[in-house]
Amino acid sequence: MKKITQYKPLSIVTFTSTALLLASCSGFSSSLKLPDHKIDYKNSKSVKSLEVPPDLTTPEFDSTYTVNSNGSVSAVAYGRNQGATSSGVRVLPSVQGIQLKRAGNVTWLEVQASADSLWPKLTAFWTSLGIALKSNEPRVGVMETEWAENRAGLPMDWIRKALGKVFQDTYDAGTRDKFKLRVERPSANVTNVFISHRRAEEMLLDAGGVKWEVKGSDSGLEAEILNRLSIFLQGGGKGVVKGGVSQAPSQVTWSTLQGVPVLNVAESRKSTWLKVGVMLERIGMSIEGQDRADGVFKVVYRGGESYKEKRGWFSRIFKGNKKTVNVGEEYQLHLSDTGSHTMIVVTDEEGQPVSQKVARGILSKLKAEFER
Repeated sequence: MKKITQYKPLSIVTFTSTALLLASCSGFSSSLKLPDHKIDYKNSKSVKSLEVPPDLTTPEFDSTYTVNSNGSVSAVAYGRNQGATSSGVRVLPSVQGIQLKRAGNVTWLEVQASADSLWPKLTAFWTSLGIALKSNEPRVGVMETEWAENRAGLPMDWIRKALGKVFQDTYDAGTRDKFKLRVERPSANVTNVFISHRRAEEMLLDAGGVKWEVKGSDSGLEAEILNRLSIFLQGGGKGVVKGGVSQAPSQVTWSTLQGVPVLNVAESRKSTWLKVGVMLERIGMSIEGQDRADGVFKVVYRGGESYKEKRGWFSRIFKGNKKTVNVGEEYQLHLSDTGSHTMIVVTDEEGQPVSQKVARGILSKLKAEFER
């Protein structure tokens, strides 16, 4: 299978205009490439035809912090309109004290502000990008976006601009991006913001026809979105102070504890916790609850590679076995600090052991994330 870019039918007038424009341009290269992680979601259309997995039905939307807007807004415009009341009191002032931190291939923002004061601006950020929210749940500190088309990846961008709206709808990028934002509060006035990414690509089947498949996450795009968020929170400033950079992959090994597979990470539980929270989302495990003090993530498996396969790629790991990891199944990941490293163990939703093959399958995916 290969990725495809859709080209919608053109009218005779549009096609003729396009041909004339191309003929009048010199030095055109059909191999024009756009910079990595250039994004343009504001021009993204609402996509009704994208087939979505049955597990991605729309959850109840918490509108507590909904930002009223009829369209995309810029960070500057939002700050101008929302920055103060008629009495001059700042409602959503720019946030100071932001660090863009990185450990391995996981990036997050450390913000010197309470989660309650930060949440409305996090909601407004997605509006500024032109990406709609699917769920907004401040009570659990999670936002999830709809699938969005990044039109910056379309070919011949300068031609599309020259032709304006007539040409804009001719191409479809053939990809969709979805983001999940999660916040943690290590202290009352400090908030960590994490963003995980999922991508779907329209694939051409060997036997004919097409289908959408969920691909691996792009850690570089996650970092780019976080960087834009940091600028947005500062009201359009130039950037943030970076810290906590660590390029070396984590040392991860296997062991067993009373017959149960264990993943050992040669880092403190604090550092491991920060990474695992993002990695779980990358491998299709949606975090539904967490207890940082006890080191427990409560997760639900939400989907695999193919939109047409309810059981996803975890099922193929255990093909032929009685026990598989199916969409909707709940698990817990327990992180324990041994002093020299952190142990990660998988249990079912009640904290009871799962089969060795299921535990090893989930932990294998997590291990690959640590090492990539």
